[in-house]
Amino acid sequence: RALWLFAGYTRSQTSSLRNALRPRTMASRPSRASRASAPKYDDGQSNDGSEFEKESSSESEEEEEEEVIVESDDEPQKKRKSSSRKPAPKKARTEYTIEEHEKGSVNRPTENTITSTGAFNGEFAFALGTVCSVLCEKTNRWVTGHVIMFHRGGVTTKYAVKAVRVLFEKAQNGGKTHYQDCDVTTEKEADKRLVRLDLPKREVRLWTSGSPCMRACDLGHAAASKEKPLDPSRGFGASAEAAARAAQKKDFTYQGKGSEGLAKAEQEATKRLSSKPSQADVEACLKLLGDSWPTQERPNVTPDGKAVQGMCLGAVFVLGGVGMAVSQVSSAYPNLCKLITGWVKTSLPEDFPFSSLQINYNYAARKHVDGNNIGPSYIRSLGKHTGGELWTADAFVEATDEDTGEKYVKGGGGQQVLSCSGGWKLFNGNAEHYTKPYQGTRISFIAFSHNAYNKLSTRVASKLKELGFTAASDDGVDLPYFAKYRIDKSEFTPDENSKYFAYQKKRAVELPPPTKPNRISIECYGLTMARGGGWIGYCDASGKQTVHELTPNMTGFHVLELDVHATKGISLINAFVDRKRFDIYGKTDLEVDRFSSFVKKLPAGRVVAIAITDTAVAAKRPPSDKLYDALRLLGAPAQMEKIGYRFPFAFLGVKGGTGHLLMDKTKFLLRIDAALGANGVISDVTTEKTDVTAKVILASAGKK
Repeated sequence: RALWLFAGYTRSQTSSLRNALRPRTMASRPSRASRASAPKYDDGQSNDGSEFEKESSSESEEEEEEEVIVESDDEPQKKRKSSSRKPAPKKARTEYTIEEHEKGSVNRPTENTITSTGAFNGEFAFALGTVCSVLCEKTNRWVTGHVIMFHRGGVTTKYAVKAVRVLFEKAQNGGKTHYQDCDVTTEKEADKRLVRLDLPKREVRLWTSGSPCMRACDLGHAAASKEKPLDPSRGFGASAEAAARAAQKKDFTYQGKGSEGLAKAEQEATKRLSSKPSQADVEACLKLLGDSWPTQERPNVTPDGKAVQGMCLGAVFVLGGVGMAVSQVSSAYPNLCKLITGWVKTSLPEDFPFSSLQINYNYAARKHVDGNNIGPSYIRSLGKHTGGELWTADAFVEATDEDTGEKYVKGGGGQQVLSCSGGWKLFNGNAEHYTKPYQGTRISFIAFSHNAYNKLSTRVASKLKELGFTAASDDGVDLPYFAKYRIDKSEFTPDENSKYFAYQKKRAVELPPPTKPNRISIECYGLTMARGGGWIGYCDASGKQTVHELTPNMTGFHVLELDVHATKGISLINAFVDRKRFDIYGKTDLEVDRFSSFVKKLPAGRVVAIAITDTAVAAKRPPSDKLYDALRLLGAPAQMEKIGYRFPFAFLGVKGGTGHLLMDKTKFLLRIDAALGANGVISDVTTEKTDVTAKVILASAGKK
């Protein structure tokens, strides 16, 4: 690419050349147009960057690639072959146009304006949605816009609003400038660049993640702030048109590879259906497929990225507006599906609810992480084979619920190899896992539940239950089994953020940073609550307070290295915060190495405080064991649960001593308070985990 740019090609021509020279080894791959018109499926386990596959079944969320055909870090690099295709002609660049009146005025507006009365409060005066005129710094003209976001101070200012972000109605500066941040700490500062207009408030448009849309030209693509309730007649991800077509469909056929064997297996299953199907029944039916099984595109889990043999029964996600649906094979061969689900239900060691069943034939999945799988999954393999165990990076361990006293399983067991040929084994689909090498014939079954198992249409939920699946509903309510594992990755709405900061303002008065000698406190929360935030505060021997206000929305670890002197008390040695932080999310391997090296070089007794203000780790790039080994050197538990994507995380440790760790689901506020003594002795420790959704958001709405 660099050579092409040097030769004078434009960036668009360079992209065309790259596509032209891309190997066309995907003979079965349809054209872009035909791909757009054909339904595509996602079984809830994909990890190829797009999250969706054609009748897919990858057990593996996160960043999406612009084009599916571009190689990613998760896929093996393919050799590029020369091509005779000529680069596409350069398209004429569409010039950004803006009407004269949309450029604003050189004069400060004086008509239809609102002036403040009484004591000035920036958060009240410029509430979200407020229409105002802004003096654009780029053009020096007054432009109309509306407030879409607050920038707040931290605990030391009791979370007062410092600035507001105003989205222009029309992008300025040649289409390059969509918004501007304006100081509202005082009325005098606000008056320099902002004038409120006497117009109705605008709706703050959000992306599906919950973050405000910051591009005026994309507002039409952003979702309405208030999420529409789930329509049981359509289900998750389905358009009205597609739902209507699906409701009218009567004929369910499958004509892909393996259809002949599946037809025979369906006939055999019809004969063998009983109240308690056996393993022998399942093996007899699947034997009729021979070596001709349906194929699936699973580049994220196969060693060579090629299509593999297997099928997904039950709930899948279908692109093209279809949404959650019953897989094609399940609908076409219902008795075979019933036979297999019947065997699964009676042979599982517990009453495990599942919406989907992935069946793999003769291939070993490479290391990956599940995406749209809630997490808990059961695996079992059949056939005459040796090897083929499942390696998992973090095995489940039994835990006790602090509120109810009930037993449940969670991560923290560390690496483990599970032999799944003799029976069902429970594993965490959201931790890295892969299949060990094997010899012989191996058919593996993975029972799991798709993230949207409870957001189905009534029609799909009924059909899945009829086929024997036990996790299928249209009410949006989680089954008790999965309530502990549901990871809510959505962000608070503007209204919920307002309630949260009202709570934080009160909390800053009642639970401020430490004021007593040799005390330390860590408080933090993740991205899903107001884009994240936190602080680390401490006092030296004289009681002098230091508070490190951490920048919100910054991934990775914010770290303080502290020394505790016998007479001087706590002193700062190093601050790896904000732009100096350990960004384990963005540069996983490099930053894990940097953090590990930092910890190893620490002298015994050195104290380390860690907080997050976004997410510590990525969903599909889990950090290596080096990170956890380093944390154990600081006193983390030997069986430490892996850090989850968007999970809040706080840690107070000492080199060679005992540390104190807090981690929970996404919408929790964490706090650690402790006294520090000479040589890093940590004492008088109190920890707090606040479920903000339950104790703040729902409580303020009067719900129980």
